[in-house]
Amino acid sequence: MLRVTAIGCFAAVLLSGQAPRHADLMVRGGTVLTMDPEHRIIGAGFVAIENSRIIAVGPLDQAGSFTADRVIDATGRAVLPGLINLHTHSSMILMRGLADDYSLATWGEALTGLHRQFDELPGFRLAADRLACLEMLRNGTTMFVEMYYRPELVASVASQSGMRTLVTLRLPFSKDKIDRDAAETEFDKLYRDWNGKDSLITVGLAAHAPYTVPTEVLRFTADLARKRQVPLVIHLAEGPEESEQIQKQFGMTPTAYLDSLNFLGPNVLAIHAIRMSDQDIAILKERGVSVAHNPESNAKLGSGVARVADIRQAGISVGLGTDSAVSNNDLDLFQEMDSAVKLQRAVRKDWHALTARQVLDMATIEGARAIHMEKEIGSLEAGKRADLIVVGLDRTELQPVYNYESQLVYMAKGSDVQTVVVNGRVLMEGRKLLTMDEVAIRKDTEHFRQLILKSLPDRR
Repeated sequence: MLRVTAIGCFAAVLLSGQAPRHADLMVRGGTVLTMDPEHRIIGAGFVAIENSRIIAVGPLDQAGSFTADRVIDATGRAVLPGLINLHTHSSMILMRGLADDYSLATWGEALTGLHRQFDELPGFRLAADRLACLEMLRNGTTMFVEMYYRPELVASVASQSGMRTLVTLRLPFSKDKIDRDAAETEFDKLYRDWNGKDSLITVGLAAHAPYTVPTEVLRFTADLARKRQVPLVIHLAEGPEESEQIQKQFGMTPTAYLDSLNFLGPNVLAIHAIRMSDQDIAILKERGVSVAHNPESNAKLGSGVARVADIRQAGISVGLGTDSAVSNNDLDLFQEMDSAVKLQRAVRKDWHALTARQVLDMATIEGARAIHMEKEIGSLEAGKRADLIVVGLDRTELQPVYNYESQLVYMAKGSDVQTVVVNGRVLMEGRKLLTMDEVAIRKDTEHFRQLILKSLPDRR
């Protein structure tokens, strides 16, 4: 029947004297959740792609206006924008499971030395970054924001895999001093080598946190980010130790402290933002700061639950992040959506504190808005970059389907993602990765697992 509809429309185009428009790729037949301003859901629709961009989105009976070199049949499935992970530490993934049931204050101490030891081994970072990108791709993430050392390494892996990423450089400093010329030179090299690479890589700056980075370095990092007009990422108000230390040292909250340094601005993405007063939220709103919410990592570490409903109500853009696979322990944004809603409702004792539609926004268009990329990604609209995923809904556990938004948020898993397209390129189809060698990645993972185990003789 779908075929007859397309042929009929194609015939109508010919009779009108208009030649069908060419598309490189068409995804057709599925229920399309556009995540556009009207939140259009097209029951049986199509997405036409030429080069790296979407050229049309609409109901299936309009698909005949296009010819396509390649067609992906999404019948019975959901088609939606690729998910955006606003906070990761990719290279930590090979330490997954080594510091479970630790607090925020202790798990970092337990792993820092071990990770530094292995980070210098040939091939370790490559294996880690590949494993993280593979997991995110298989779970429907098409863009992630990376915050770790040696960002050029993850940029290289992401580019090879076809993923979109924002990598951030932490400026080097010694004690409480920073060599400004050397730091600026290092950033300029990273920016020159990677920013805009394959239309996939964006380069920004990062400062770890208000309590770990000296005042002078925080000021310089913010100044350089403004000067270069790039994104700036920082952990903020994550745990009690941070708040207590900043309060004791400066007599104010971490948010107020950063504001006093002229650190905060529209280019800043604040990670976590758990311990926020009404005044702190007002500061973020006034400065145009966005927030990355990491519900599962925050809950697992006992850090708390961010006031997401209040922060969003203030008009602040909030997206979702997984944090590292050490503190989470997975990189599955479908599970983050589910947890975000349930934790917010439980803490606030309000069933309407956060809805399926709102959290789906956070994983797509609002996440894009948080990093000022909403004109390029985050929704399925003509003119935007072609980043989309196709999610299977045929598992028994996903039936029956009445509401696609709630089905995706409360029931779907990353393993239900069937197809991933980034920048118009098919990276996974039918759960088969087309740009990454999963067998080789698993082999490398096992190799380093054995090495790590040998370094921990007392572990069983």
